[in-house]
Amino acid sequence: MKQNLSLDDTCVLIAGERQEEIYCCSLSISLGAYHKYGEKGLKPDVILAVQELEYTGEEILEFEGIRYAVTHVYKRDDGLVELTGTKKAGLNNANR
Repeated sequence: MKQNLSLDDTCVLIAGERQEEIYCCSLSISLGAYHKYGEKGLKPDVILAVQELEYTGEEILEFEGIRYAVTHVYKRDDGLVELTGTKKAGLNNANR
C-alpha cells in the first residue's frame, strides 16, 4: 500500500523551450530499482513523485539544480506518478 506523500520540494519539468516548476516529493531508490535498471544499463539517480495532472510527458526534469533524463514513469493509485531520472551527458550543459 502506498503512503500519502507530502509534495514539499520543487522540480522543473522541461520540454523544449518550455520549463514548468511544480511541487514534488523525492523518494528513496530501492535496491530492487538499482538491479532492475542495471540490467538495462541504466542507473536511477533520482525518483520524484509529482501530481499526475502536472506531468505531460516531459523527457527532462531538473531537481536541486541537476538535470535528468526521465527514464521511467510509474502511475500510482493515489493520483501521483513516479518519475525516475538518470543523469545523461550534455543535459547539464544546456543554456538556462
